[in-house]
Amino acid sequence: KQKTAYEIPKRDWSSDVCSSDLHAGRFKRFGDRDHGFCQALLQHRASGKQVAVAAIHLRDGKADGTRQQETAYVVNRVTSAFPGRPTVVLGDFNSHRGLDRRGQTDTPRMVMEGAGFADASDIAAHLTYPFLNSAHAFKTDPPRSSTWPTHVDRIFVSPGITVPSWENIAVLAGGRYATPMASDHNPIKATLYIP
Repeated sequence: KQKTAYEIPKRDWSSDVCSSDLHAGRFKRFGDRDHGFCQALLQHRASGKQVAVAAIHLRDGKADGTRQQETAYVVNRVTSAFPGRPTVVLGDFNSHRGLDRRGQTDTPRMVMEGAGFADASDIAAHLTYPFLNSAHAFKTDPPRSSTWPTHVDRIFVSPGITVPSWENIAVLAGGRYATPMASDHNPIKATLYIP
């Protein structure tokens, strides 16, 4: 399932890349085959500037405490592995604002903000479709919310990274999602300025 759009020109960056090869030790599962994370240090070839990136897929359902633990684990791992580097943590957090109306809490956001990170959609200068949840379960009637961002696919950035634009890449036709759909989630795209 493609959930978050990654548009980093390969010719410009070298990387200790995330790997799905479990024997390489770069992918960490969270107790099942569908949830986990990987991390990488990207280096811009021309400038030598580096950025740490973690890709994450947290548990779903009513697993507030589990998501909180997994988020804290990933933040600690990536910031310890790459101290002092600008950092991006992105992926499917299976959590969003508005969960409190269902007796849940957006625990990943609380952990990320407590560690100094900001949701890219909160600090973006320009937003596209922020009122649509990125998860749509293949329903053609877009899930809308008056309390947003309600997307579960998120991009969190460390202090100093600015976000000119954030986009929920929703393909609409006549007010409904166009079919066929490639995934049960829309990709999320953000332009980041990394110091």
